[in-house]
Amino acid sequence: MSIRRFFSEVAGNQIQIDKDWGSQCLGYNIQFVLPSQVCTQLNNIQQEILKVEPDSLYYCPGHSLHTTVAWILATRHTYSKPKDALWEEIEKGCQSELEQVSQSFPSFAVNFTDIVATNAAIIALAYDDGEMTALRQAIKKSLPIPPETENEAQIIHTTLFRYAKSLNDPRRLLGLVDGFQPEIPVVIDSLSIRKELIYPSLQSELLFSVKLR
Repeated sequence: MSIRRFFSEVAGNQIQIDKDWGSQCLGYNIQFVLPSQVCTQLNNIQQEILKVEPDSLYYCPGHSLHTTVAWILATRHTYSKPKDALWEEIEKGCQSELEQVSQSFPSFAVNFTDIVATNAAIIALAYDDGEMTALRQAIKKSLPIPPETENEAQIIHTTLFRYAKSLNDPRRLLGLVDGFQPEIPVVIDSLSIRKELIYPSLQSELLFSVKLR
C-alpha cells in the first residue's frame, strides 16, 4: 500500500465516490467481526472525522466493522453461475475445510495503529507478526474457492468510511487523520462465513463460525 500515493490523490480530491453504498448485493466472505469494545474505540475516531467532513462521508456503523480474511464468492464479482447456486455446491467443503484450518492455527494478536485515507475509503490499519498471511494462504490452499474469485486481501484493515461526494477540505481531513495514533489490540480468535446482503456489510447473515485453536 502506497500511503504517499493515496495522500496525493486525496489531497487533490481524486477520490472514488461509492455508488454502491446501501444497495442490495450478494457475497460470501470469511470475516473476523470486531469486538464491541474495539468498535467503541474506533467510533470515537469516526466521530472526530465526521466533525471535519460531516456531509462527504458514508459512516460505517459498529455492527458492520470487520476484517475480511478471505473472499469465497466476491461481492463485486460476477460468476458463470448464480452465487447462491455456487454456494450450494461448495458450502459443505468450505465449512469442513475451514474447520480443519482453524484447528491448525492458534489465536493471534493484531494491533490497529494507523488511520489512513485512501482514494476509496478511510480505513484503520492493523499489523501482526505474519500470522494473518499464513492463515490466508492456508485458506486459499484448502477451501474450494472458485478460481474466478481473484480477490486476495493483502493488508489487515477495517473500513471506517467510504466517500459520498467530493471532500470539502481534503487537506484538513488528511491532517486530522495523520494525527491519530491509536493503539487498539485485538485478538483474532474466531472466523465466520457471512453472506453479505447490503453493501458494504451493512446487512449480512452469519452462516458458519469456527474458533481458532
